[in-house]
Amino acid sequence: MDAIAEIKLIHVAKGALHMDDATYRAILADKGAGATSSTQLTAPQRQAVLQHLKACGFVAKARPGSPAAKASGWVRSPEMTKLRALWWALADVQAVTRPASHQACDDALNAWAVRQLGTATPPLAALRFASGEQMRQLIEALKQWAHRVGAKVGGGARRH
Repeated sequence: MDAIAEIKLIHVAKGALHMDDATYRAILADKGAGATSSTQLTAPQRQAVLQHLKACGFVAKARPGSPAAKASGWVRSPEMTKLRALWWALADVQAVTRPASHQACDDALNAWAVRQLGTATPPLAALRFASGEQMRQLIEALKQWAHRVGAKVGGGARRH
């Protein structure tokens, strides 16, 4: 995120938290080494302010209809959730490298999906462009792989 976007987000958070100006300035001074304006903050200081505002209860949300909101829809789809669960099951039996984060899991799934369906007709350029049928094919391929390597699939939700 660039500086302007971070500054805008700080101001959105201030408004969302119904923060008075004195409290806002105190946070800036504390997290920003005496700064009196968000424009005076360095990148690490902006991040510290944002982390503090999130700890105070601010939750950043994409505007409805924005590209970010549209892109996040596929990330939360039931098919994507199933793919992640299968990938973690494969990681549990060391069939794939255990992802360090949810983003790393999504990146690994994307790379695998493109390898699987990159030569299909039509080819898959990225997982977010997968059709319903392509998602079904990917889920079935992961299920078969999981069964081959003895990974436990199904039987309840599991958080990683």
